Amino acid sequence: MKSGITIMFMLCSPLLFAQSISGIIEDSDSQLPIEGVHIQVVNSSLGAASDKNGKFIIQDFPKGKHTVRISAVGYSTIEHLVNEDELDVTISLKS
Repeated sequence: MKSGITIMFMLCSPLLFAQSISGIIEDSDSQLPIEGVHIQVVNSSLGAASDKNGKFIIQDFPKGKHTVRISAVGYSTIEHLVNEDELDVTISLKS
């Protein structure tokens, strides 16, 4: 019985400490998606790049509030605070 509880905790524990964050990066003027934007969780090795539709996903995003840095060639770099209630974001970049 004890080993069954241990196995159950091991299987569920990642769900308690991590989640995914996804979103779309768009141009602030045209609202068109931007491909190749770098999205980095500050003070971590987690990050992603946006696809041709401006979409990105970061797996194993830690619960709580975290800052992500968004940068792309030709656009201003910004930082955005993401909390665990905001797991699907749309971020606009200015050129």
